[in-house]
Amino acid sequence: LTQQDFEKAKAEVDNAQAALNDAQQKLSLTREGASNADRAKAAAGVKEAQVGIQSAQASVEQANAGVSKANAGVQQAQAAYEQKVVAVQTAKLNLSRASMKAPATGTILQKNLSIGQSVSAGGGGGGNNGSSPLFLIGDISKLKVQLPVADSDITKWKAGQQVSIQLYDEVRTGTVSKLSPQTNENTGSINVEVIISNPQR
Repeated sequence: LTQQDFEKAKAEVDNAQAALNDAQQKLSLTREGASNADRAKAAAGVKEAQVGIQSAQASVEQANAGVSKANAGVQQAQAAYEQKVVAVQTAKLNLSRASMKAPATGTILQKNLSIGQSVSAGGGGGGNNGSSPLFLIGDISKLKVQLPVADSDITKWKAGQQVSIQLYDEVRTGTVSKLSPQTNENTGSINVEVIISNPQR
């Protein structure tokens, strides 16, 4: 109930009490010199006033019960809110524990897990006892190209030499970093390593 309804119920109690007092005074006066009919009427007035008081008191009790119920609802809502706050904090904590951080910066070159797969702490998944890496990360700001050069042409190649490499109609300039000291058994060629700058990754 609202405060206004509560105050109204209290006013009804006060009014009923005043009516009872008035009726009792009339009854007292009537008993001193009134007829039986006047006495009966006064007694009925007293009874009616008493019923009014009981009704008003019942309204007050009902209002008090409404206030108690409302307070219980507030406490229940507060408890539910606090429970939700704890749930949010737990979810944030679980999320913070679920993140993975690489020991170095770079570009992911290979992913060794799929969505929904279980992963053990420290890396590794799929029941491999944590032995296989989840991601392969590399620095691709520079690319290394292995070129098989015929042994008859190897004398034309020197470390530090600038060369142009073409792939899919794109030409890039690179620097020879080293020449392999041995010949490939199957082809008879010699591997030449060329480093190409790749700032756009």
